[in-house]
Amino acid sequence: MTELKYLFVAEFTDGTFFKQTPEDKSLMEPDRNCYFDVLEMVKNGKTIRRFSLVGQGNTITVDLGSGIFYVNSLPVLLESERLPKLPDKFELIWYHQVTQNQNVTVDKSTLEIIKTENLPEFREYFIGWQANINGKNYQQKIAVS
Repeated sequence: MTELKYLFVAEFTDGTFFKQTPEDKSLMEPDRNCYFDVLEMVKNGKTIRRFSLVGQGNTITVDLGSGIFYVNSLPVLLESERLPKLPDKFELIWYHQVTQNQNVTVDKSTLEIIKTENLPEFREYFIGWQANINGKNYQQKIAVS
């Protein structure tokens, strides 16, 4: 398994925190990842207040109470369509995307693969929010790699 550059921290409105482990194993169901535990906590009534990615000496946070992003405690406003009003709530967007490239050598005469070389993967981490206002979906997200 590839080492994660950024680990998430979920802060709930009750003041508790949940931190992703480097192994990314659920405490509730070991064959699942840590985010499964966060989803279960939300399903059981907890509300995420802030969600952060921590790593590489940086902390990137989305505040789900206000919709504001923070990079190393500095508020960052993203250019986007103006919201007609504040939504009832901001929903979390979080995922990471992995790109795996390969060098493949093919014999031109037989079209058989002679050699495959896996190159280092490229991983991007995304956090943000989405909200529905008057039936329209609005989103903002930020990515780090």
